[in-house]
Amino acid sequence: MAAMDPVRMATTSDPHLALRFDGHEPCEAARALLETIERTPYTFASMSAFAGSLDPGSAVVETALRVAVAERRAEAFTRLFVACGIAGELPGAWVLAEGAALFTDMRILHRTALKLKGDVCGEVLKAVRSGRLPREREALLLELVWCWRETRGMGFDDEDLRKLQRRSAWENARMAESEMAIMLLQSVALLTDDDEMLRLLGCLPSDSDPSSPKDRLASELHRVAEEAIDWRGLVPATVEAEILEGGGTVRRTVPRVGRNDPCPCGSGRKFKKCCAGKESDTSQYEAVRAPIDLLAGSPETGLTLSDVWEMRSFQLFRLDVTQLDDTCLEAVLARLAVFRENVRVREMVEMVGTERITPRLWDDLAYEFVRARDIESLRWAATHFEDLPFDAEVLLAESAEAFRLVVEKIGEGHRLAVAGDIMARAAFTDAAVACMFVDPALALLVARGAIAHAESVHFDVLEDIVVEARIELGMTGEDPAMAWIDREYDREDVEWRVEGELEKQRRDSARRLAKREAETEALRKRIGSAREELERLERDARLARRSPSEATTAEREDTAIAEQLDELREQTRMLKSNLKQEHEERSREREKLRLAQAELRRLKSKPRRGREEERPTEAETEDAMLGESVAPLRSVRIPEFGDGFRRAGKRINERVVAGAVALAGRLAAGDEDAWRGTRKLKVFPEILRQKVARDFRLLFRVSSDAIDVVDLIDRKDLEGWIRRASSKG
Repeated sequence: MAAMDPVRMATTSDPHLALRFDGHEPCEAARALLETIERTPYTFASMSAFAGSLDPGSAVVETALRVAVAERRAEAFTRLFVACGIAGELPGAWVLAEGAALFTDMRILHRTALKLKGDVCGEVLKAVRSGRLPREREALLLELVWCWRETRGMGFDDEDLRKLQRRSAWENARMAESEMAIMLLQSVALLTDDDEMLRLLGCLPSDSDPSSPKDRLASELHRVAEEAIDWRGLVPATVEAEILEGGGTVRRTVPRVGRNDPCPCGSGRKFKKCCAGKESDTSQYEAVRAPIDLLAGSPETGLTLSDVWEMRSFQLFRLDVTQLDDTCLEAVLARLAVFRENVRVREMVEMVGTERITPRLWDDLAYEFVRARDIESLRWAATHFEDLPFDAEVLLAESAEAFRLVVEKIGEGHRLAVAGDIMARAAFTDAAVACMFVDPALALLVARGAIAHAESVHFDVLEDIVVEARIELGMTGEDPAMAWIDREYDREDVEWRVEGELEKQRRDSARRLAKREAETEALRKRIGSAREELERLERDARLARRSPSEATTAEREDTAIAEQLDELREQTRMLKSNLKQEHEERSREREKLRLAQAELRRLKSKPRRGREEERPTEAETEDAMLGESVAPLRSVRIPEFGDGFRRAGKRINERVVAGAVALAGRLAAGDEDAWRGTRKLKVFPEILRQKVARDFRLLFRVSSDAIDVVDLIDRKDLEGWIRRASSKG
């Protein structure tokens, strides 16, 4: 086979893997072109000058674009694309498949996509199916697909395309992350007369004539497709505008020159007749660019978790993960997996080592690999991690084996549900999700059948399965299972509203009771002050009577004192009457509080699923997974901490970890109080469980001379821990 010219690079499923051909590096001229355009100011004048020296149809330009796509160099890709457009020849439609996510300005994608050469529709659909696009961009491209097919008289009868659009509509409506994406998808539904898509978006078809909004949308899209591209309106006019549009700020580093001042260029002419109006020199400005700028220094320095969540996929792609802390590393890998950058995720994991991958992160990555149906990534994961999720095992198995695994899981769920075991919920959920990889019709039947075990399923997961299976099968209208799911949602909404109202009443009663108690205490103090004043006046009266020579004066004073005493007695009587009323009011408030608390307790104990059995509390759920209690072991043992506990120590609060270490020491020393409440796990009797604070559990084994601390987990994760341990065998 002849060696392939490195300039003629072919598009692969992931261009990042296509950077080498037969040992050759990509064309050095292409890399030099990218570096040059990255240094060029992104203004219309600069791009026009650059385009004047560019041959947009050359192999070097195409190679440079492919390298920019492969390495996710968004700034270089956008600028080179714009320069080609200004030069009069846009690249081929192939740039949309992998490059649609790289355009730094969505307006450029909107105005140019329909003018590219080649199969625009096919390349756009590749981009949408890749999962790497932000939601607004994905919805915009679906709208452009309609316009492209409409202008070529192809119609819109493609059932696979309708499935893709409905799945996008359902995911956008479910996540509700972008109002713009929802509006664009509503436009697509109107343009394609897809009432089912409107229903998935939560928008019922309008009773009025729908042709008017549809015609307006169609005419606007046709106008965009037909009119010439105004590059002046798409590219910033000045350096300052470029920086501001990029989310940064500009500070002038030299004094502003007046129009009548001498020109700073040294020509001796006035500024207004020399350099005024010319493009600004970047040296005159101190550019404070957007918070995350991949072209300036190392973006990993000082990177925070909030920064990671704001970054686009191409920015995450180019990070050096070896410089990130564990928190940011976990967020970066999870976000890249969401954007379907699975090849890059595998590279990054190899760079940092599997020991930095926490169980929670591994679960997230495996979930995204399964959602993407990425067999290669799942096989890679199977060689690095022992605990493979059930749906991943089904996806990797042959069809007959996959069907057998699903049937066994359904049978396991039924047996556990009959036995009243809470693990039935996980079994039914796993079976229904895995059925989507075997047969959507089977998944729909399993989801409907799971309704018989309402206490043992997650109805939000059930809703996703029902909708996705119906979309895949091309079914329209409401599913019978959705009526039950809607009732469950309504019941929970009512219960939450009633509980909230009762909780509000309880807080109001407690607040009024506290106010009454404060007023009562104030009355008591006033009564005490009145009594003290009365005693003082009586004492003064007794002292005044001791002198016979002042009898007349004493009589007059006695009269005044008697009047004051009568007044004080009346005040005391009124205060006592008010105090009695306050006591009665407080008693009534206490009775209201007691009734509200009793009603709240009754409602919380009421079954939530319309069944006679009570829904288990968290304590009951945990109790169902535990076996018999363990008697204290008084002999001294040596505590040993396993890898699971060490990993938990990196992500759990330090105070909780310190308490767990102290508890392990007390258990090893034979402290009877530390052993109180220790119980065995029902599935693994050799593993013991002890509480750490209120929300965490210490898992450990006991040998003749040591205590092996296995893990420290949140009590809510006990069920998942047991499931993972069971799958490992």
